[in-house]
Amino acid sequence: MSRKTSSLLYLIIFLALALRLAGISHGFPFIFHPDEPTIVRSALDVRFDPNPGHFDWPHFFIYANYFVYLVFAKIRDLAIDYNFQNFMIKIFPLMWDDTVVFYFITRVFAAVLGALTVIPIYKTGKVLFGDKVGLLSALAFTLIPFHVWHSHYSLPDAPMLFFMSWGVYFAARILVHGYPIDYIMSGFFIGIAASNKYNGGLGAVTVPLAAFLRWVLVKIRLSDTRGDFPYFKTILNLFLAGIFAFLGFVLGTPYAILDYKTFSRTDSAVGAFWQFTNVGSVSFSEHLVKFFTDISFKISDDLGYTILIGLFLTSGLVLIRFLRGKFSRFDVSLMFLIITVFALIYYISGFEKSRSQYYFITYPFFSVIFGYFCVWAMNKASLGMKSLYFPIILILFLPPFYLSVYNSVRFLRNDTRLELQKFLETEVPLGTRVVYGSSDVEPVAKYVFNNAVKDATKLPKGTRYYYIETDKGVSSGKALFEVSNKGRIGPYITVEEMIR
Repeated sequence: MSRKTSSLLYLIIFLALALRLAGISHGFPFIFHPDEPTIVRSALDVRFDPNPGHFDWPHFFIYANYFVYLVFAKIRDLAIDYNFQNFMIKIFPLMWDDTVVFYFITRVFAAVLGALTVIPIYKTGKVLFGDKVGLLSALAFTLIPFHVWHSHYSLPDAPMLFFMSWGVYFAARILVHGYPIDYIMSGFFIGIAASNKYNGGLGAVTVPLAAFLRWVLVKIRLSDTRGDFPYFKTILNLFLAGIFAFLGFVLGTPYAILDYKTFSRTDSAVGAFWQFTNVGSVSFSEHLVKFFTDISFKISDDLGYTILIGLFLTSGLVLIRFLRGKFSRFDVSLMFLIITVFALIYYISGFEKSRSQYYFITYPFFSVIFGYFCVWAMNKASLGMKSLYFPIILILFLPPFYLSVYNSVRFLRNDTRLELQKFLETEVPLGTRVVYGSSDVEPVAKYVFNNAVKDATKLPKGTRYYYIETDKGVSSGKALFEVSNKGRIGPYITVEEMIR
C-alpha cells in the first residue's frame, strides 16, 4: 500500500469514527431503545453465570463486552488505588455512574467496530478491482446513512457486519486466488459473524459462489490457475470452510451446544429457533411485491439513494458486456457481488418483518459495487474532460454524505425527551398530576413524577393534570410546552394542561 493510499484510508477511517461517535451518549441518563439493555445486562451478568441463559441473540458480543468491562473495572480500581479518580472524573464524568457508563462503553465498542469495517471493505474492493475501487468502496460504506444511525446503539448488528465483512474479503480471495487458507478464514469469520447475530451466517453463501465463479474463470481462461479446475481440492476446501464456520460460531456461543435444550426452543424468545419463526413469512405474491417495495423505499432510503442506483447501473453494464461477448475477469467479480446482494435482498424481503437492520448484511456488496461504478464513471469522464472527476464524485457521494451527517447531528442535538425532562423538573409544580399518552415518554414522566399514569380516567373527576402527547395535532388543549423532533432524535412532544 502506497503512502498516499494509506493516508486516504486513515482519513476515511477517521470520518467513519467521527460520524459514528458523534452524540454517542445520547439519551443519558435514560436508555430509550428497548433492545439496548439486552447486551449490557447480559454482559454484566456473565460474572455470575457464564451462560446468559437466552439465545434471542447469540453470545459473542456479550462475552466481548464482558472482557471490555473487566478492563474498564481494572482501570477504575487503579484510579482509586493511585488516588487520581478526581482527575479521571473531570475528563470522563460518566466513569463512576454505573447506571449509564456500561451503555456508553458498549456503544463506543459497537461504533468503533462499525467504523473499522471500512478496512475489510477496502481490502475486498482492492483484491477484486484495485486500490482506487477499494478506497471508494470504503468511503461508500463510511457514508451509508442507516449504518451511521444504527452504530450509535449498543446492539450487535454493527459488530456482526465487521466480522462478516472479513469473511466476504476472504471469499473474494477465493475467487481471485483459491488458496485453502482463504476458505478457512472466510468460514471462520462468517461463523464469528453469526455468533454476533444469526443473520451474519447468511454470508456463507459467498464461499460456494466464489468457488463456482472461480471455476467459471478457469473455463473461460481468465484465471491464473494452470491446468484443469481442482474439483476434489475445492470440495475439500468447502468442507473445511463449513467446519471452521461451525467452530467460529461455537467459539462465540458455546452454550448453543452446552445448553442445546434452551437454544433449540421455539416457544419463546429465550430460544434461538424462535427467532426464525418470529420474523414470519409471506406468500409468494406478497414476497415479490415486498422485494420491489423494500428495494425502492426501505433500502433506497437507508443507503442514501445513489448507492442503490450504482447497483442497478453496474448490473446493466455487466449484462451489456455479456451480450456483446466482452466479458472480463472484472465482470465475474461483479457477478460475485451482484448475485449475492440480490439473493440476500430477495431472501430477507420474504420475511413478514423485514426490518432495515436485517439488510445490514448487504452493505459490503453494495459498497464495493458502488466503488467500482464510481471508478468506471470517472474513467468514462477522462475520455472527455478530467475536470469532470470532482463533479461526478460530488454527485455520487453527496446524498449519502448529507444524510449521514444529518443523522450524526441529530444525535449531537440529543433526544427531545431530555427537553421534556427539563420542562417537567423546572416548570411543573410538585404535586401536579401527569398523564402521558405514549410509552415513548413513560421513562421520563415516571422519573420526574413517580405517580404519572398513562390513563387519565384513573384520575378523580375534576383533577387538573398535565398531558404529555407525542403525536402533533392530536390533543385539543393549548400547548404549554412543545419540542419538535426535526433535526433531532426522539418523538415530537407537546404538553398541555387539561381537566379530567
